[in-house]
Amino acid sequence: MNAPVKLYVKNIVEDLYNSTIGIETDVRRIVVNLILILDMPDVSLILKSVDMSQGEGIFFLHNYKQFIVRAQLGVDRKNWTMVIYDFKNNIDNVLDAYNDLTKHEWEKMTKDDFMKQFLEIEKRYNQIEFAELTLEDLQE
Repeated sequence: MNAPVKLYVKNIVEDLYNSTIGIETDVRRIVVNLILILDMPDVSLILKSVDMSQGEGIFFLHNYKQFIVRAQLGVDRKNWTMVIYDFKNNIDNVLDAYNDLTKHEWEKMTKDDFMKQFLEIEKRYNQIEFAELTLEDLQE
């Protein structure tokens, strides 16, 4: 059996929404995660998209393995954030998060996409080869 894929995070929160949530703000570690999550060995396309965003940066949601990944990539390459949610395939956990997102005034489209990402994971959950969150340092 292969070792699980590791996604790098600075903090792991275990008690929010009865889920596991990883948070990363280091650009180098986010880039390493994006290479895995987007299956894109060359991140130049991502960087180009950020550069072409007319000063806004980019925001996206994506599902990877058992996780919903939320990334916000600022043009200055300093203000990057990645939040990785593992809701343990529990719709109640996702609904708690969804309700919280509503309090934080997320756009309806974003909230709907968040739920869509979970439903995609739910469909294939039993076939997923799980990844893990790690606080480890990057290997040089």
